[in-house]
Order: sequence, then structure tokens, then C-alpha cells
Amino acid sequence: MVSAGSGGEGGEVTVSWGESFSFTTKIEEWKPEKRLRLAGSGPGDTPIVQQWTIEKRGGTTIVRLVQSSFDGGTEWEKGFYESTNYGWGFMLTNLRHYLERHEGEKRQVAWARHTIKGTRAAAYRKLLGPGRVFARGATLRAGPRYSLRAATGETWSERVEFVKRPRGFCVTL
Repeated sequence: MVSAGSGGEGGEVTVSWGESFSFTTKIEEWKPEKRLRLAGSGPGDTPIVQQWTIEKRGGTTIVRLVQSSFDGGTEWEKGFYESTNYGWGFMLTNLRHYLERHEGEKRQVAWARHTIKGTRAAAYRKLLGPGRVFARGATLRAGPRYSLRAATGETWSERVEFVKRPRGFCVTL
């Protein structure tokens, strides 16, 4: 969840992924439709900087996100990097999908999260194994279309949008 406090340069934005991780950043630079730079800090005053750049090329818009805050010195940073790497990939994929197919429509992104015993890699293998999400099991890679019979008997056919083994995947239905 992102909520805007006071907008424009010098304002604030609060970003939250639930109770366990939430922070407020200052808007250091604000050039509408060109650039946004946010600066804040995480646990132990670790600096977190995000710079968004928007560039129009013909009929295409390029969105670049650079996030700085990692020097590899702590376990928190390692976990934060892994989560950020996955999270931004997932969110930017969803942003592209929204703009290409549903621009201007209200939308809700949802994902299931469950606490499990064992490793993330083992859970990922089990989830894609026979009789789970897909009736015959699946090996997913981003880009190609897929058509699989789900364990529920439904046939799913569309595009594989995002895969980050062993963390998760995103398919359109």
C-alpha cells in the first residue's frame, strides 16, 4: 500500500507491506511525468532511495526504477534485497499488464500468502507439482502462452507474466 501525505517536492509518501514493514519517505525531487526521487530510511537508519524516471519514446513509455540501499553488510539488507528484487519485478509486471489491458479501470491485485513448514524452494516445487495448482504439474517461464488443466478441472490458458523461482509466479487467466 502506498499513501501520499503532502505531495510535491518536500512532501512525503508512506509505503507499507503490512505491519512488519512500513516506512515514510521524503519527496526529494518531483518533476511530473519525468522524475520522482524518494529518500527515507529502514531499520537502523539504513538509507532507502528510490528514483523513478519516465521517458517517452514514440508511442512507448519507458519507466525506470532504481532503488539504492544495499551494501550487503547485514542480514536485514540481504532479506530486504531479496524481497525488493521479487516485489518490484512483480509490481512492475502488474503495472505493465494494467496499462496494456485495463488502463483507467479500477483494479485490485491480490495474492495468497500462507505460513508453511519447510523451505521456500520445497513449497514452490510442491505448488507446481502434479495435482496442485496444475493437474499435471508445470515448469513455468515468463513470456510464452500456456494452456493447462487445473487440478479443479478448469482449463487455464493465457500468458505467463512473471516467474521468480523459488519465490513465486504470476499468470494471467
